[in-house]
Amino acid sequence: MKKKRWLYGGIALILAVMAGTAVYQGGVTAVDAVVVEQGAITRTVEDTAVVQAENEFLLYAQQNGSVAAIEAQVGQDVNAGQIIISLENPDLDIQATQTEMQMVQTQAGFDSASAALERTRIQLGEARRSLERLQLLLQSGAASQSEYEQALAAVKVLESTEKELLSSQQAAQLQLSGLKSTLAEVRSKQAQLTITAAAAGKILSVDVKRGQNVMPGQLLASIASSHKLELKAHILSDDLAEVAVGQTVNINAPVLGTQVLEGRVTQIYPRAEEKQSALGVIQRRVPVIISLEQTGNLQPGFEVRIAIQTKQESNVLTVPRQSVRTTPNGSKEVFLIKDQRVVVQPVETGLSNSTHIVVLSGLSAADIIVKDASKDISPGSRVKPVLK
Repeated sequence: MKKKRWLYGGIALILAVMAGTAVYQGGVTAVDAVVVEQGAITRTVEDTAVVQAENEFLLYAQQNGSVAAIEAQVGQDVNAGQIIISLENPDLDIQATQTEMQMVQTQAGFDSASAALERTRIQLGEARRSLERLQLLLQSGAASQSEYEQALAAVKVLESTEKELLSSQQAAQLQLSGLKSTLAEVRSKQAQLTITAAAAGKILSVDVKRGQNVMPGQLLASIASSHKLELKAHILSDDLAEVAVGQTVNINAPVLGTQVLEGRVTQIYPRAEEKQSALGVIQRRVPVIISLEQTGNLQPGFEVRIAIQTKQESNVLTVPRQSVRTTPNGSKEVFLIKDQRVVVQPVETGLSNSTHIVVLSGLSAADIIVKDASKDISPGSRVKPVLK
């Protein structure tokens, strides 16, 4: 009985080993796989941009004031020189009035000094002629020394008066000239309170309300002088290395639906600007202008998504980026599937974008590789590729 139990146990063990061996030899793991394809790859710089008029004029306040009247509305067509917004500044009005009053007073003082100077010069001329006659009479004994000295003193008094009046006249003239300059400056500032269109066009925005106080440099309104639109993007300075004038740009936006517009980089500003991201991070970004070949239903102020095509290669082998892994020594490799077994295949890679990478050597078109190289797969494992 004991021998039978040992016999049965041995048979069971052998069957179990045989069954396990059959599973090991016949088991196949299904893995997601892709086919190596030959085609084109494009690398892009993606960001957002704002639609703006190609020729847009921004109207800024040049003086302090309050909005007295708004003469044009958004969407209205205006002519060059047409009044858009009127501001008022009572301080400038007071300053102009006071300056005008001072000018009147100073002019009166100047006129009075001029008249007195003219009279004094007439008197001085008569006094000098009288002095000359007395001098001749004194030499002939027909006049006394006292008479001569009195005449001489009169001339000196008149000469002193002439000098004082001339000084007063010159001071009044200088003051009058200064007041005229002040009034001209005040009048110029008052003129700047009337905001006019720099060119004919359409009002894009009115950025103030009636009664609102404004300061110099504050945006009041904007005018598009043509119906041609363009895009303005602010590209991260780190992404700008591959961006160049003339590159093609793909544009999409919810308002465009499935339509993708095409544009072209026309201008890259020479310096970066500090911009705050949506997360509050200060970034260095460079303004880039993009022309539009078609505008669809875009309007100034709309935000769009752009993809600037910076590099492109055709007739190359491409695989998903996730299909390539980097070894500790920096080399690249993929999991190649040959005869339903995994083979570690070293590769040399080239241009890449956010989704794909070019394989320069190590693979051929139509090869099948594991889609995700981060999978824990042992070389030589039997797999069944599930093409994606």
